[in-house]
Amino acid sequence: MAAQIARWRFQIKTRTLVPSVECRAIYGLNPDAPFSFSDYLDAVHPDDREIQRSTLAAAIERTGKYDLEHRITWADGSVHRVRIMGSLTYEDDGTPFELVGASMLMD
Repeated sequence: MAAQIARWRFQIKTRTLVPSVECRAIYGLNPDAPFSFSDYLDAVHPDDREIQRSTLAAAIERTGKYDLEHRITWADGSVHRVRIMGSLTYEDDGTPFELVGASMLMD
């Protein structure tokens, strides 16, 4: 399988994931399938959930950068590796607004 790259946005206050069609494909979904932040968290491999959680928290609370490679599990049970990179944007008052980034299927 060739590497696939997809764009996404994650709105911090509402915890809303706004994925591209390509993002859904990376997670083994049809282009019109719903894909929420909760769906993303469910797809993260159980052994990688803590590092995903701590890396996301660090991006929002301290670094402003999200950079992580981890495993995901598709609905068919197959396991895949993704690299996720994003940058935090801020409200005028300095409050974190959203992460804007890309995901790449590594396998």
